Formats: sequence, structure tokens, C-alpha cells
Amino acid sequence: MILNSFYALGVILCTVLIQTSAADLFTIATAKASDDKPIANDKLKAELLALFKKSDELSLEQTFAMWNYDSDLSKKNAEAQHLVSMEIIALRKSIHEKLKNISCNTFDEIVPYVQCRMFNNLGLAALPTEKYTEYSSVLSDMQKLFATAKLCPYNASASNDTKCNLDFDPTVINIMATSRDPKELAYYWQEFRNKTGKLMRKKYAKYVQILNEGVRLSHYKDAGDSWIALYNQPHFKETIEKLWTDIKPLYVELHAYVRRKLLAKYGPEVVFEKEPIPAHLLGNMWAQSWSNIYDITQPYPDIQEPDITKELQRQNYTVLKMFKKAEDFFLSLNMSKMTTDFWENSVFVRPKDRDIVCHGSAWDFHDGKTYRIKLCALVGEDDLTTIHHEMGHIEYDMMYSQQLPFYQTSPNPGFHEAVGDTIVLSVKTHKHLKRIGLLKEDFKDDPESTINELFKFGLERLTFPPFGYLTDLWRWSVFNGSIPEDQYETAWWKLREEYQGVQPPMPRSEDDFDPGSKYHIPNNVEYLRYFVSYISQFQFHKAVTKFESQEFDTQYLGTYANQLKIGIWGGDVVLKNLILKQSALDELNLPIRTIYGQLGQLTLKIPWKNLYAAPVEASVDSLYLLAVPNQDVKYDPAKEEQWAQDAKQKEINKVELAKQQEKEKEEGKEKAQDSFVEKLATQIIRNVQVFIKKIHIRYEDRITNPRQPFAAGITLYNLTVHTTDDKWTHYISSGQETSSMIYKMLNLEAASVYWNTDTKLFTEKDTSQLEELFLHGIADKARMAPHYQYIIGPINAVSRLRINTKPETDFSLPKITLELDLERLQVRLSKDQYKDLIRLVDSLNHMSKASMYRKYRPNLDVYQGFAKEWWHFAYRCILEEQVRRRRRNWEWSHMREHRTHVHAYEKAWRAKLTTAKPSAQLLASLEACERYLDAMNIILVRQKIENAVAREAHLQTQLKANENKGWLGGWLGGWGGGVSNQARETKKNELVSQFEEAMTAKEKEKLYKAIGYQETALPAVYPESFIEAKCSFVMHCLEIEIRDEELSSPRVLILVLKQMKADLEKKPVSQALRVATSVEVLSVFGLAQGDKVPQLITSKRSKDDGEGTLLDVLFEINPSCRTCDQRIYVNAKPLQVVYDARTLIHVTSIFTPDQSEADVMYQLQEAAATKMIEFKEMSALGLQNAITNH
Repeated sequence: MILNSFYALGVILCTVLIQTSAADLFTIATAKASDDKPIANDKLKAELLALFKKSDELSLEQTFAMWNYDSDLSKKNAEAQHLVSMEIIALRKSIHEKLKNISCNTFDEIVPYVQCRMFNNLGLAALPTEKYTEYSSVLSDMQKLFATAKLCPYNASASNDTKCNLDFDPTVINIMATSRDPKELAYYWQEFRNKTGKLMRKKYAKYVQILNEGVRLSHYKDAGDSWIALYNQPHFKETIEKLWTDIKPLYVELHAYVRRKLLAKYGPEVVFEKEPIPAHLLGNMWAQSWSNIYDITQPYPDIQEPDITKELQRQNYTVLKMFKKAEDFFLSLNMSKMTTDFWENSVFVRPKDRDIVCHGSAWDFHDGKTYRIKLCALVGEDDLTTIHHEMGHIEYDMMYSQQLPFYQTSPNPGFHEAVGDTIVLSVKTHKHLKRIGLLKEDFKDDPESTINELFKFGLERLTFPPFGYLTDLWRWSVFNGSIPEDQYETAWWKLREEYQGVQPPMPRSEDDFDPGSKYHIPNNVEYLRYFVSYISQFQFHKAVTKFESQEFDTQYLGTYANQLKIGIWGGDVVLKNLILKQSALDELNLPIRTIYGQLGQLTLKIPWKNLYAAPVEASVDSLYLLAVPNQDVKYDPAKEEQWAQDAKQKEINKVELAKQQEKEKEEGKEKAQDSFVEKLATQIIRNVQVFIKKIHIRYEDRITNPRQPFAAGITLYNLTVHTTDDKWTHYISSGQETSSMIYKMLNLEAASVYWNTDTKLFTEKDTSQLEELFLHGIADKARMAPHYQYIIGPINAVSRLRINTKPETDFSLPKITLELDLERLQVRLSKDQYKDLIRLVDSLNHMSKASMYRKYRPNLDVYQGFAKEWWHFAYRCILEEQVRRRRRNWEWSHMREHRTHVHAYEKAWRAKLTTAKPSAQLLASLEACERYLDAMNIILVRQKIENAVAREAHLQTQLKANENKGWLGGWLGGWGGGVSNQARETKKNELVSQFEEAMTAKEKEKLYKAIGYQETALPAVYPESFIEAKCSFVMHCLEIEIRDEELSSPRVLILVLKQMKADLEKKPVSQALRVATSVEVLSVFGLAQGDKVPQLITSKRSKDDGEGTLLDVLFEINPSCRTCDQRIYVNAKPLQVVYDARTLIHVTSIFTPDQSEADVMYQLQEAAATKMIEFKEMSALGLQNAITNH
């Protein structure tokens, strides 16, 4: 489930982005409509465009400057960063001044238009230069204080400065994670805060003052208000509080358990039973994640636990190797490789020659090529997951790099983080760790180890949300003034105790400033994004799990990356080793069941960046499927019930589809819609290419004739459908073609049908051998599968399709020209195959009748010795399906229950029809009723309710129409069917209108141009002689052979037809149809008698006939001569027929059924006679109708 979920995640992310983009575009469009400012002249417009471009260049320069400073905290880099920031501020102010009296509607393109809107809102750039300089300086000072802090070692003399050189990240972070000495932990806890937050308290107050001044110039109440606005939620604070309230009960239980464990570890002198937990004991400097104290809190301490960090070290991993392993993970999902710049310029470990901001971060420079990560990593499990998280950001950035600039970021700050966290959820699983060799394959996930793993996961993920929430709760209150400067520390710890249940290890005062010791606070990073992410990541996983259950049965997909590679954003979808459902052949409505089904590889190549022009490729490779009679499969009540429900739903869906098609037929289609759909379909045909290789579907039967089991199957070696040029040479579209012609070629190689009598069965082999057996059973052009008895083929054929997208140019070429060339078709039938076929028909008929009794049938293959079981089976069949069923049907309780379900279904179906978005409860109610009711009742109820709802809607429409009319309009309106006609016309254009609503004008223009459609173009008027479709078929040789394998010369009869041709032409204006067929040679050879093979039928030609055909048949409807409605022309040459007694006797003996088969033949003859009578009646009625209306 881990990896196939990423396909669903891609779909979900795409959906969210599209929704966000649509909302933004709507806002932009609305603003355009209401903008009354004047349009700029061409000179000013050009000047502004140049300034916009300059702004983009400076933004890139600023990103590089920020990177340089964060990765080297030198004075030179700080000054460079400040200079470019001031240059951007000056440029933004200059642009802002020029735009004051200019409409953004000046710009037709979306990018400069949005830039215009952005520059109208300066943000902090609106501050006076000296204020912004002060703000930038304060922020830089706080950042540097945090990043360059050096700590004194535990028990070292404070006056010995040379020893006070411990880096916080990663040295002290590692001590806080691993030390179990409460005094040492308390020391470093206090030392870090003394060297960071305490030193920046005054600076932070100044930062808050200036930041608020800046955001208020952009019409926000305060900085917190501006952050909340990023989420575009009207009741955002209430929603977040509700989320925390939902999580809190589970957090409280975890908190109580951990406190009890810590009390047992450290004693009552350090941990108090009914008070908050001391913050320094939780394995993290900020107590935001408790996973590092797992070793002293785990529920089952005696259970073997994997130590991934030790395993990484044992395998000599380096930090670089961990990054490469993360890249391998994303490549296995068919995502992007990291760039050369990434590997050369990212910071993976803490440099020894300079100070840097060590907090892990992923950087997108927004130039489409520069992506980097900055991280002070160590070899260990925590940093391995952090690397995957940060690289997930990079993958996201690379995927969206082709979007418009303002759509390259995520919809809100928490969204981007959630993507990375969702990836980490997958990376940390035992299955994935086994796959990459960091966990032994024999490690077993028993219940105790599973609880330990989930508990560890809870220590990491469940403990963070209260800290993530309270951090910005505190800042919101600081920004809006409800927490004044003289209460910073007190308010901070009040929130920590209330939300986290932790307390400081020593007393705090307002001289301290512990909030400043959290990286994100002095670095002005909104922190609620992480709270949102920690919730969203599970919502993403829930969503992809739901998607997976609807779109893919989880058994379909492999678990690991070498089995499943999906990269929807890369344009490739590769599914490997898919397991097919047992109901794969249910559409045949036969009493058979699939017991083995595997699809080796399914590939889709979708060119998202050039969807209208570039080819879309679909490839299927190695499809193997094995089916047996139902009776050969052990009865499973749950599976049988599910199959019955699936069959019922398919029957209902067929009826619904028929109703929809009939509805569309009644409503009719507009010419514009027909033209649009036709051209769109044509463009799809131009682009789609299909490759199918190695198909083998096999049915085995040991039930019909246990003494002589047989197997029948279909095989295909290769089938391709691809685009060509006018010389039928394989051709790859560039997307720039101007030709109106489309050429497609189909190549069919070695398609065959076989029937192996008295054969060895695959079902008797080990499952591991099946793939090889299926492969060896596929014939190709060079070989036929040994020991296979083919009844059709192998067939090799070529078909050529030519589509004229603009036949109206000169009407000389048909719209569609299809040519099919079949080299040779061989049809063979032996005596044993024929008898197996007759027995199978009888067996299938018997199994169909017996299917309803399978649940009572004992799982036995023999009758002798089991008389009691078989008599009991017969007794139960009669009792349950006849006696009790009839009695139950007439019981009042049963009828009442049935009516209750019918009424409930009526109510639920009405609600579904009248509700835009049905609730989960409503859908569950529908499903429950549909499981109880049969297909007929469901269809009847739906039809009844749909008719009632349609009548009510019609009445409502009429009432509204009457309300809108005056007394005169009410009288005059009755003369025409204005409302209903208008409704019908609206429905006719439904497809076109859906495209118009879903696409922008630019997107529609691009689509219409790609498919050659014009909304204003008049429908083509074709001349009467125009041929719309022309099809030609050539079969060079047809052989039909009757065999008897018991004879020394098994060939009994062979019929040979050579050069069979058929041509079809269709003219749309005159509704004319012309079909011409011909055969050049007909020969029939009989049973060999010694060295001679008698020729029973020979084509006789006179010398005058030359090379003419043996038979010509021409059939026309509405011929061009107009002398009749239909005509048929037949021209046949004579045949020489020779009677050969031995041949006919053997043929008769082959097709003469045994006594056991006589009943089957009689049933087949009766069925054929009934169909013939129906056909004669239909023909007579058709002829009478033709005479009457002539």
C-alpha cells in the first residue's frame, strides 16, 4: 500500500492545486471587471514589463544571497543580502508609484497581470527605508545569535572560554537525545537558553513593533492576522482549536503513560506524579518530539527492536550515501533525479570552517534548475527520514516548476510540509526498511513489536501538535498586544503547561526569553504550518487509502518500488506484477472462475506538457490468466456473496447506461457538438499509440470429462497500433503537423485459439512455474507452441487506417479509409475437439443450473462411499430452494421486511437525486438496501423515483415561469413551448458547455487550435457522390480443416479459399451503401487414400475466363443509378464436384454424436430452429413493410 498510494497522492495534490488556481483566477477575473483605472500607453506598458522582468532577476539574486548567508554567516554575505533586499525594496516602490493610476487590465498575459496586482500591495516594502533597514538588521542579528551560539560543556568552568565551543546542532541536540542524567540535561537546557533567547529579548520586541507597522500598511490588523490570511479560511482559528480538541484526549493518555514511565526512571525527586513533566527529560530541547526517550518508555522492553542507526553505521553509510538512498526512493516512484547543482552546492554536513544556519531546509531558487538542501546531518535514523522529508520538498518544487510562477508554491504553508511528512510516513515502515536492507527480512512484526512501533510513532507524531499550536498562539497574542513585553516568559510557560503539560526544570523570570530559543521565532517563520502538516499528512494518507480501495484492489499492486513505479507527474505510469481479480471473466456470464491472473507490466506515457500534440502511449506486456469451472473452486460464502453483488451491480449499470443512451438519443445532438466531439476524438486517435505483447488466457476443465481433461485458450504474441507517415513508415509526431491526414497502422502477430485434448493441466503445477508455462504456450511468427492443438491461427495481419480530417477541401478523399490485409487464416477441428466442445456445452449448462446449489454441495469429487453426504445434499437443495423459499415468500414478516427495504430505498434514492453531494450516511443506506434487494426491484424503484422527481421538477419550472410572466405574458406564452424547447436546446449543447465552463479562454483556444475546431465554422455540406467511409478486406488464404487424430493420416477434409476480397463504401448524403465481395479459387480435398488425395471440389475456368474471379457478389442500397432502392448482383463460375465415399463417411462419423451427446445436439438443433423461425418472421415483416411503403 505504501507506494501505490503515491499515484493517488499525485491525483489529490493535482486536484487541490487546480481548485486553488481556479479560485485565484476567479478573483483575478472579478478584479479585472471592476478596475476603472485607465489603460497604460504602449511606452509605459513596455517600461513596466521591463521593470517586472528586472524584479524577477532581483528575486533570483536575493534567493542566492539568502542562501549564501545561511550557508556562511559572514559579515560580507550579510551585507550582500541586505544590499539586494534594499535594491528590491527600491524597485518595488518605483513600480508601485507607476501603477498608482494605471489599470492592471493593461496586461493581457496572466503573469504580468498578477505581478501588477502584487506590486499594488507592497507589504513590508511600504515601510520607510530607515525602518525597513532597522527591521532587516534586527532580524539578521537574531538569526545570527541563534546560529552561532557556542555552549560550555557540562561541569566545565564558565570562565574557561576556550572550552565553550560546543555547537548546538548537532552536538548538544545529540546529548539531549541520548543522555539520561537529569542534571546534565537541565544544564544544557538552561545553557542553550542563556546563549540564545535571553540575549535577543529586546531585539524581538523591536522586531514585533516594526513588523506590525509594516503589515498594517497592507491593511492587516497585525502580523498574526497576515499569517492567518495565508490559509484563506474564514473561521481558521476555530477550526484549529477544534482539531486540537479532537486530538487532545489521546495526547493526554500518552502524556500520563510517559509521565508514569519517567517517574519510574528518575524517581519522585525529579518527576512529580500529578504535575507537568519537566521539559528537559523528554529527549528534545523543546520537548516537541519525545521519540528519543522511547528506550525508557517502550511498552514491551524485552521485545527485539531494530536499531536503524546502528545498522546504518554497521553498513558504513555516510551522509552522502543516505542522500543517494533517498534519491533512489524517489526514482523508484519515477520522480526526478537531483540536479548536478544539487549535489555540488548543497550543504549535507556542518562545515568546520564557518558558521551556518544548521536548521534543515529545502531551497527552490525558482529558476527551473537550481534546487538545494541545507542540513547538518549525522548518520542515523532521524536524519535519514529528515533527508527524505527535505528531498520531498525538492521533488514537489521540480514537479511544479513548469507552472506559472505564482502557482509554483503550495496552496498554503502547511500543505508543502504535509507532502514531505506523508513521504516520511511511508519511509519509516518496516516493509520499506527491509526493502532497502536496513532491517533483516526475518524480522517479524508480532503484536508486541507492532505496539512498540506504533507507540514510538506516537512519541514522534502525536506529541508535536500541542507545541506546534501554542507556538503561534503565543505569537498571535504578542502581535495583537494581548501579551505585553513584560509578560513574554510568563505567558509562554502558561501555554506550555496548558497545552503540552510540561514545566521548566528550574524557575523562570521575565529576564529570560525562552520563546527566542526556538529557531522559527527569531527567524520570522510562521509555525502553525507544522501543526497543519501533522494533521494533513494523515488526511492525505486516509485519502489515498480511500482512493486505493476504490480504484485499485490492494491485492492488485505490489508493495515495493521494484513492483510498482508510478510517476504521474513525470508522465509515466508503470504498474508491474499486478494480480487480477478472480471475477476477471464474470462479463462472460459463464460458470467459470479465475484462479490465477497476472499482468506483468502496464505502462502509460502521458505527455502532460504537450497533451494536445504529443503521442499518448499505452502498453500491456505479459497478461496471463487461468480459469476453471466453478465446481473446481472451493465454495467461499463471502466471495460468492461479493461476486453475486458485483454481478447485480453490473446488470443495474447496463440498464442505467441504456437509459442514458436512450435519453441522449431522444434529446438529439447539435451540429456544433457533433463537430467538436468528432474533431476531439480524431485528435485523440492521432495521438494514441497502443502496444500489446504476450497475452495468454487459458481455461482448463477436468470436470466435464475427468478421464480426458482438456484446455482451451487464446494467445497473442504482439499487437501494435501506431501513427505513420503517408508511406506507412513508423512516425513520431512533433506536434507541429499541418497535414489534414492521419495515418494509423495496426500490426497483428500470431493471434490464435487452441484446444488441447487429453492434456496436462497447469493447475497441477506449482504456482511458481505458471509464468514460464504461459510464456512457452504463446506462438510467434517463427514458431508454434509444441504440443498445442490450434483451432484458429496463428493469424498475422496488417490493417491501415487513413483519416481525412478535412474532407470538405475537395471531397475527393473519403473521411475514413480502412484496409485490412490477412495473410492466412487456418481453422481446424478434430474429432476429439468437437466431442470436448459438445460435452463442454452440456457441462456449462449443467453448472449454470447447479450454481445456485453450490453452497449446499459437499466438497467431494467421488460418490462411492459418501452416499450419506450426497443424499443430504439433495435433501437440502429441495428443502432450502423450494420448500422453505416458497414458504418464506408468503410469510407476512418477509413481505413486510421487503416493503420496508423498498420504502427505505425509495427515500434514499430520492435524496441522492435531489442532493448535490450525498453524505456518507446516505451512500451507506443505499448500499445496504441494494445488498438486500434484487436487480429487478432496484431498477423498478429507480425508474419510479426518477419519473416522480422529473415530474416535480417540471412542475416547479412551470410555476417559476408563470410567476415571472405578467398577465399578458401568461396568455401569450402558451402559444409556444419556449421553456421546454429552451431546456432541450441547453441539454443538446451540454458537452460543449462543460468544456467552456471548465476551461479558460486561453486553454480553449489552445485546444481548439490543436484539434482544428472553430466555433464559428459552418457544418460541411457534402455532395451526393461523396464517399464518407471506404473499407477493403483481403484474405489471401482461408483453410478450414476437419481432422481425426486416430487415423494414420489425420486430415479428413480441407477447404481452401484463395484471394477473398470485400469492399464497402458508404455515402452519407444519399444514405447509400455498396458492398462488393469476390473469391478467386475454391478447392476441397478429401481423405488421403494411399498416395492419392482426392480433390472433391475444383474451380472450373474456361480459356476465355483468363485470371477472372470464381465468384463476384455486389450488393447496393440506394445505388447511384436510382433505378431501385436495393440491388444484388451475383456472377459465379462453374465448379467441378467429385463424390468420395470414404471422405464423407469419416466426416459423418466425426460429427455424429454418441448417445450421451444426443441430448445436447437436440437442444442445439431446437435453439437453432427457434432462431431461424424468428429470423423468418422478422424478414417477412420487413419485406411487407418495404412493399407497403414503396
